[in-house]
Amino acid sequence: MRIKIFFMLLIVISFCDRCSCERDLDITTSVVWMEKFDFDGDQNIDKIMYSFSGGAHCCYTISVHLSLSNTVVKFPFDMDGGYIIFDLSQPDNFFIKDYDRDGAPEIYMHIANYNGTDQPIPPEWTRVYGIRTNKILIDFKDGKFNVSDY
Repeated sequence: MRIKIFFMLLIVISFCDRCSCERDLDITTSVVWMEKFDFDGDQNIDKIMYSFSGGAHCCYTISVHLSLSNTVVKFPFDMDGGYIIFDLSQPDNFFIKDYDRDGAPEIYMHIANYNGTDQPIPPEWTRVYGIRTNKILIDFKDGKFNVSDY
């Protein structure tokens, strides 16, 4: 019995190594919310993608394919892991809605938070993006990547 369990675990580990435990979703494998927002204002849906490092509490990285410029913007921030599936079910960590009521949705992210504890914001993030907190809003006004503290 122990040998059988050992081989079953070996197969699962081998499969996970082959896929790198990352998930860059495309239109054929995404969930509905990942294909319902127009961030750049061109009346076309922009596609959200994510990667997960595979750790128990680290890390998701997010990308958005903007239809207006046909470019992919990979966010330089990461978020705490531990979700069963990446979704909008934890609005304290990640959510999408029109926060500033300008007609275009923003992405709310709770960044640099590991295992429920906020970490210091790297000085480079403050210098480059002007953020000072672990809770940020991202939008794409005029098709440009904009970040602000929430």
